[in-house]
Amino acid sequence: MANTPVFNPPPTEPARLEPVAGLLACLFPGLGYIYLSQFRRAFWVAGGVLGLYMGGLLVGGISVVDRLNDRWWFYLQCGVGPTTFVVNHLNAGYQRLTPSGPNPTVTAYRRSLGRVYEVGALSAGVAGMMNLIAIVDCFVHTPPPRRSRRKDPVPTL
Repeated sequence: MANTPVFNPPPTEPARLEPVAGLLACLFPGLGYIYLSQFRRAFWVAGGVLGLYMGGLLVGGISVVDRLNDRWWFYLQCGVGPTTFVVNHLNAGYQRLTPSGPNPTVTAYRRSLGRVYEVGALSAGVAGMMNLIAIVDCFVHTPPPRRSRRKDPVPTL
């Protein structure tokens, strides 16, 4: 047992607070990673979060973002950022539209039928939770380990 090798991981830098990156990640998915100069990660986070969010809107319709009728889903969807408030505003305006023009007395409308609405709301809510994870990662940021170059050239045949 005395001769067993011990694996010592390479030293990593401690996590540091990046409040600007955290706030930028709140504004738009992936923007915090752009601030941290992690462009590939920003692309994947923005694509994943916005793709899931837009997929939920395409499946369930604009009615999946509704602050008044589905408060708890709306809180989850707020993790995506100000986009959720814009979609909620559009949904509120859509509820009051009639064929003859805006009608402030109209409060009831038909939203998506069946499980389609639930799938759309779930997708948009999961997108908000995914972005919350990215916000926390940007706010308390651990720099990625630096890749070391090989000192010896790779032998060729």
